[in-house]
Amino acid sequence: MLFSRGDVESVQLLMNKMRRFGDCSGLRVSMEKSNLYAAGISRDDLEAIKFISGFSEGRFPFRYLGLPVASTKLTIAQFHPFTDRIAGYLNAWAGMKLSYAGRCELIRSILQGVECFWLASLYIPAGIRDRLIRMCRNFLWGGQCYVFKKKALVAWESILSRPDQIKTRPRKSNYSNAKKSTPK
Repeated sequence: MLFSRGDVESVQLLMNKMRRFGDCSGLRVSMEKSNLYAAGISRDDLEAIKFISGFSEGRFPFRYLGLPVASTKLTIAQFHPFTDRIAGYLNAWAGMKLSYAGRCELIRSILQGVECFWLASLYIPAGIRDRLIRMCRNFLWGGQCYVFKKKALVAWESILSRPDQIKTRPRKSNYSNAKKSTPK
């Protein structure tokens, strides 16, 4: 991926350098796999740049390294591949007989790694973030991505913290540990 100012001179300089690099290294740009993406430039400049580069014009949004790239803020619908990928992981793991600790480790290592990859590059809207948290929480306590009817045993915030910081409260029991005494 190469970036340039949207003027003819910059693109001409860039293309000359790419041709010179190709002459020295023997590597060439694949014109069939290459596209030109432009935003905020005049139609005349765009046509001149297309002529100089020889690239066809691509349309926003497109995907680069698995991330959507757009000229404007991404819509909620454009985050569906991301949430679908997380749901796919969760649904694949739902059939396994995993303990709470195993599910917790999968959430921490795999899912939050995927989320961090996206967060490093994009702003994720609160609605998408809440949906991801809800899916992970449902998987942790219920073993499934979307259906959840069990009461959580530990606060979700403590799952995201270090294991030595997890605080649990003992559950109330209907049974007493004290021995019942019988009258003599």
